[in-house]
Amino acid sequence: MKKVYCAHPLMAFNLMKPFLFVLVLPFLRGVLQYLTDREVTSVLGIELILFGLIALIGVLRCRAFRLIISGNSVTVQNGLLFTERATIKISQLSSVQSNQNPLDAICRAVTYSINTEAGRKNQTDFTFKLWVKDSREISTLLYGDGQPKEFKFSVLKVAVLAATTSSAFTGLIIGVPIINKMGNLLGMALDRMLLDEINNASNQFSLYFPPIINVVTIFFLLGYSVSFIYSFLQYINFRLFLGKNTLEVRSGFFTRTRTSFSKDAVNDVRIEQTALMLLIKRYAMKVSIGGYGDSKSESEVIVPSGRHGEIKRGFAM
Repeated sequence: MKKVYCAHPLMAFNLMKPFLFVLVLPFLRGVLQYLTDREVTSVLGIELILFGLIALIGVLRCRAFRLIISGNSVTVQNGLLFTERATIKISQLSSVQSNQNPLDAICRAVTYSINTEAGRKNQTDFTFKLWVKDSREISTLLYGDGQPKEFKFSVLKVAVLAATTSSAFTGLIIGVPIINKMGNLLGMALDRMLLDEINNASNQFSLYFPPIINVVTIFFLLGYSVSFIYSFLQYINFRLFLGKNTLEVRSGFFTRTRTSFSKDAVNDVRIEQTALMLLIKRYAMKVSIGGYGDSKSESEVIVPSGRHGEIKRGFAM
């Protein structure tokens, strides 16, 4: 039986991303200037024409996309003037993953990813937008529709994972670009305002510690807080589904992630303990999957935290 699926219309916006800051944002800024000041920039007309062309190309490329499931293979077809086709045996898939952010939820769409061990490391092989109902049907065709055993994990266990895997350095990497982009969009020097607030706060403790130590400490705490919140929202609502031949992990608050893979794709199972986990005698369980998504370690958490014996008894694979 052959099944053909088309892309969700939101995929057209994804295809326009390479031109976002070069053309789309200047065009939108020009439109806003016209609405507020009733002034038209000299290049707004040219930007309007180019914007229309890029939008048209994005829509046509979106409409040309096809995902075909036939027998034991999956075919991804895209391209407008030059068509590209990639055919993969279902048995060679390492994982499939769907992500749904708030905009996707409103539009009933998901970002769907297909990964193989032959793909480039740290990069998803194929990513596209699908309708929610189509993504669920595709996952069923690829991995079956059994009755897996569901495991739910408490908020506390998720918080332990987030707290013990977060770092100030990661938080700064996440937070600094966001602050800069927000400042550019709002036309405000948010980074300068934040630095002023940090200096004011450090001066309040200058009687106890030198100012430089206070500033570094505040930066460390802010970075760690951002990293913790990011990890916590990423792993909250964590659930594990164990089927006869498959594993599925679901998590996320604003962006909901659903990752499925066959047990045959699992290269190894690890029970790990970070330095902070050592203090509270807790462990996390991970599986390694070749070619998995954008993860540098190509691994997926399947048990956020727990005691060593509890994990071994309850989740032996």
